[in-house]
Amino acid sequence: GGYTGIRKCTTGHAHYSKLIEYNNELYVGWAERHCTNTDDHNIRFAKWDNSSTWNFVDGNGADGINQDSGEDAHQLNVAVYNNNLYAIWRETKSASMTQIHVKKYNGSSWSSVDGNSTNGINYSSSVSASKPSIIVFKNELYASWIEDNKVRVTKYDNSTSWSFVDGNSSNGINKVSSAEANTVTLATDNSTLYASWSENNQIRSAKYNNDGSTWPFIDGNGTNGL
Repeated sequence: GGYTGIRKCTTGHAHYSKLIEYNNELYVGWAERHCTNTDDHNIRFAKWDNSSTWNFVDGNGADGINQDSGEDAHQLNVAVYNNNLYAIWRETKSASMTQIHVKKYNGSSWSSVDGNSTNGINYSSSVSASKPSIIVFKNELYASWIEDNKVRVTKYDNSTSWSFVDGNSSNGINKVSSAEANTVTLATDNSTLYASWSENNQIRSAKYNNDGSTWPFIDGNGTNGL
């Protein structure tokens, strides 16, 4: 009810909030400017106590759950899978490079499921990635993001590695490999996984054949998309 809301650092701004139910409790995650290293943002998480208080479940320190607390984290997304809460976000690796990172929460602590390195789960560790999406499909966890203007899609193998289901080439699932893709979203319906995104200012949509690689277009497969 006050000006500062539930931020950890009351002098910094916060955004990209995501609410989710996990183990019959309400959680919220967000990106928040670091209290002392004010050039960077950290991923924060808190749990509602069903009364009046949000309790931090990210260590309750200054750093949140970033892979590197000294880097800038944004664009949080969340999912519940296999009795764990998963968080995926974009985090800088250098001044001009961003990587996709994933961690899971088991009800008491967070652990990395992306190899626990600065490279994250990018297709190429030397190319920037952003705008991740995460979803459960047929009891498996999938993630998607934009990397080098391509739509990437990958599946979690229940340890620390991810397998690409987008053809595993440099083109991703773009209609035109040289076109600029942006802002992908995953959704499920009638036992099918779908992806939709902007590509060269057209809206594209494709469905997954659940074969590890192919995504037939369901947007007419022409130059205009939808």
